[in-house]
Amino acid sequence: MTRNIVITAIDGNTGFAIAELLLTNNTFSPKIDSVIGLSLSPDSPRAREIEKLGAKIIPHKHGRERDMVESLKESGADTICVIPPAHPEKYDITAELIAAARKANVPNVLFLSSAGADLAERNKQPLLREFVDLETLVMSQKGDPATSTGHSPCIIRAGFYAENLLLYAPQATEEGVLPLPTGKDHKFAPVALGVSVLIDEEKSRRLTVYSGRCPNRRPRSQWQRQARLRRQAPRSAYGRHRANAS
Repeated sequence: MTRNIVITAIDGNTGFAIAELLLTNNTFSPKIDSVIGLSLSPDSPRAREIEKLGAKIIPHKHGRERDMVESLKESGADTICVIPPAHPEKYDITAELIAAARKANVPNVLFLSSAGADLAERNKQPLLREFVDLETLVMSQKGDPATSTGHSPCIIRAGFYAENLLLYAPQATEEGVLPLPTGKDHKFAPVALGVSVLIDEEKSRRLTVYSGRCPNRRPRSQWQRQARLRRQAPRSAYGRHRANAS
């Protein structure tokens, strides 16, 4: 069984880390045929670095949905990991990718959302609330007979990355304040990027099992038939002894 995985925003922190793990970790690399990375900056140092590890880089040109559909079809992708990019047009870019995956009939979609998105108020935290709208686009394809993408949509709401705290280092040093929406009396536990990447990949790996395409999975009717035969079979002497003793 081939596994061709597309990772969007591969030149970002999360996309790069996921691709690097798939290509270099002995647990995952033997099970994957190809890693294709979509990059808004295909000439960036990270895109070049991950390309040297074996990934194929495809330039992601926002606004050309038809071209993206063709690229996904040509790649033979069976799984796409959609990561919203750190970009002013994050919502439009991600929505376009979700639509392209549907039109290209990519069977498995893994969408990386954000923890707390469902609690964000649209008028106070609009950028965080956008993740909920994107989740809706992903899940709206569930059960859609017009596309294979409806089989296995999966959403992960990742926590706040501990590494992102470094971005606030200058302000914390100068002002003694971390500008995080936790209030004065609340706490939060940031998650290391590497941990999130392992969870993302494990979810991605299991998608084929959930969608019924695992080569080792027996049909449900076969499991039911075997269970019925076990119930009808005579019990062993040990089993009869246990029954009489009770």
